[in-house]
Amino acid sequence: MELSDETSSWRYSVRFDSAALKRADLVPIVTPVMESMVPAQELREVALTVLGELFTNALDHGVLGLSSDLKHGDGGLERYLSARTEALAGLSVGSVAVSLHSEQNAGGGRILIKVEDSGPGFTPTEASTPSGDSSKPSGRGISLVQHLGTSVDYNERGNEVEAVLSW
Repeated sequence: MELSDETSSWRYSVRFDSAALKRADLVPIVTPVMESMVPAQELREVALTVLGELFTNALDHGVLGLSSDLKHGDGGLERYLSARTEALAGLSVGSVAVSLHSEQNAGGGRILIKVEDSGPGFTPTEASTPSGDSSKPSGRGISLVQHLGTSVDYNERGNEVEAVLSW
């Protein structure tokens, strides 16, 4: 794709209510949007990975209130997935909003990925120093997002995160 010196930009947003969260799969919904917003496949894959991690965290921890501690110990992942399935089945309130904003010019571009959940939030400093230890069953997602993104920032309440990817 050839770009002029002019900046082109556009936005896309979608909000999933509790009923949609039970059945919607975010990635197939936003993949066509990402194909238009991000020029190269490798960058799209990175953007989709970041978006997927942030969306999953918003749903699992923000809306469903699941603790990553469930993943620890023998059978932890199975216990976590079972609790997730049960929490999703009983979900009657809650939402996750996703906003994408792309800016591009001949010199490159960036995409801002914002994910906000209706949950109570958390202390953002808890996410600022994830372990990144691949042997641990939790904490790897945010570490990956921080590694892939140019910046990752949480609001004060901890229920909204914005990641920026630049190219």
